[in-house]
Amino acid sequence: MKQVFEISKAEKAPNIGPLRAGTSQGIAERYLSFEGNPKIGIWKTVECVFTTGRKLKTEFGGFMFAPVVFKPVLDNDPVLLRLLLASCELLPIIVEGREAVVSHSIKIVDCVDENSSRIKYLPDDVWIFVPDKLSPAGQICRIGQYRTAVSIIATDTNLPPEEDFYQWYHKQNYTGLRFKLLWQSDT
Repeated sequence: MKQVFEISKAEKAPNIGPLRAGTSQGIAERYLSFEGNPKIGIWKTVECVFTTGRKLKTEFGGFMFAPVVFKPVLDNDPVLLRLLLASCELLPIIVEGREAVVSHSIKIVDCVDENSSRIKYLPDDVWIFVPDKLSPAGQICRIGQYRTAVSIIATDTNLPPEEDFYQWYHKQNYTGLRFKLLWQSDT
């Protein structure tokens, strides 16, 4: 069965933000205006802070609209690293002396059937996807006109967990991300 989940920061995961306005804030603003172009060329390591009292109780945190992965997790999990690199840039940040990376999706897909969907950013949203236009299962991407706000992962239960980010995340019992089911296929 194929499924599409929206990816966001879990409620109890740490929020991370730039330490100072200035240069790092400028980069963050350009990040939010993402149009499908890689950012690694303009990205310098950004010094960040935890913006809430939550610190390192999860493997993932949140920076703007993107997941943050703490470096020791990636160093000890080559499968996770490979799965992220298949569809994301990993942009370096430093959080209070700890290395981490922002997982920045560079693929945009226009896979939403706008005529059949009812999308108002309310709890009763109904998303209809065009299966042939979805990214390959296991890859993180952003949805066309919603590119700054909605990151999605397409999954396929027929894949082994080692090839599917969603399944691998759950198999490893990682925490810090929230997956909201948007759509699933009939088979």
